[in-house]
Amino acid sequence: MTMLIRKKLLWPAPSKINSDFRVDARPHNPSPVYQYEFSHAFANPFGVIIDKSRLIRKIIYDEQIIGWTGEVRLVASSLIKKKIYHEGPLLVVGHPVWRNYYHFTLELLPRIFMLKEHIDLDPRTRIILPSGLQSFHGDWLDLLGLRRKVVELEHAALATSSKLITCDYQASSTNFNSPMMKEYKKWIEDRISRCESNNFIEPSIPQGEKIFLTRRNDGRRSISTIADVEGELKARGYSVVFFDELSLWSQIKIIRSTKYLISIHGAAMANIIFGNQNRLRILELCNHAFNFHFYEKLAKSLDIEYNRLGCIPVVSTHDNPNHQDIYVNTCSLMALMDRLGF
Repeated sequence: MTMLIRKKLLWPAPSKINSDFRVDARPHNPSPVYQYEFSHAFANPFGVIIDKSRLIRKIIYDEQIIGWTGEVRLVASSLIKKKIYHEGPLLVVGHPVWRNYYHFTLELLPRIFMLKEHIDLDPRTRIILPSGLQSFHGDWLDLLGLRRKVVELEHAALATSSKLITCDYQASSTNFNSPMMKEYKKWIEDRISRCESNNFIEPSIPQGEKIFLTRRNDGRRSISTIADVEGELKARGYSVVFFDELSLWSQIKIIRSTKYLISIHGAAMANIIFGNQNRLRILELCNHAFNFHFYEKLAKSLDIEYNRLGCIPVVSTHDNPNHQDIYVNTCSLMALMDRLGF
């Protein structure tokens, strides 16, 4: 019979709401983070814990409302799924959007950070992640020294052990628990220093104070005036960088040396977690109709200066303002840069 062995407070909610956070479509209201330990239960790769007849713990994530019909399907499918048994404790940290760099870096990995004591307590402890990890997943696991601690679970399988351990998300999606994110950053910095001592960081990546972070035209969230924007920024000494073409190690080195970062909105901006709070200044180019301020909240959680230029969306097939291409008026951009000292 499945039992909740222990529930423990890992991280309290902030004593007060960060008044610097702009109110947007998802108001900032971080909750306390609890750890849960279960015996004789099963977990899928995406963070859902069930027993033989009911769903025990589903993903605590605003955009993933499973609903009762979904719960019935999950429980029913568990009867026919392949079962994997592990001798030691299993950490259940899955995320439904684990393939996305932003969600993996800022929502899944912080759960590992909050449960890290279990990795040291028992050498048999393993972390459940979905099979089919991409190169950036591997880079992150190498950076954190966790590659050998991961069990890649097939999407149609369940894992079980004598103890399943999980925890809440550190805040609702697109929000951040400011004190916790600072501690998460310290943990990452400690791991980076270990990698540097082992020569894991690539030494040949050019560094500069001024970076324009953009993306190839992949059918969404591109800049229609990209040639003009790149020309103006290059004239001001900016280097054009495509993070999706670089390893994580290279991205770390670039961000750590950057003072002025201009970037189109996208998952690569999660890398400001590597930025120097006394050095990095950010200017984000974003659709003015997109009423979520992910990176403003993240930057302010880390005491990093943040600025934003709202841009006009270009007519496209995308209804979601987050996916629409944008028109960047170079005169407006240059004027804002002059005012900000970029």
